[in-house]
Amino acid sequence: MASSKRRSEIHALSIEESHLRFDSSDGSVTLMCQPGFLAKNQLPSMASKPFKVPSLSRTCENEDEDRLLCPVRSLKFYLSRVKSI
Repeated sequence: MASSKRRSEIHALSIEESHLRFDSSDGSVTLMCQPGFLAKNQLPSMASKPFKVPSLSRTCENEDEDRLLCPVRSLKFYLSRVKSI
């Protein structure tokens, strides 16, 4: 994923509505880890910080095939596919 986060942080992501926010103004998504997750390099006294993944859809034209590589688009597609599970 285009986040530069450790595997454990990616694994701790939550799709709960309060932990996943899509921003319609710039097309990005803000992700947060599950409550109680402690990263390898994180002190217990510090809360996990949310991170923002930018969208490629704002920088690519509709005809540009690179728009298919957009991580935000992929996340939306994934969430729609697993919604019934």
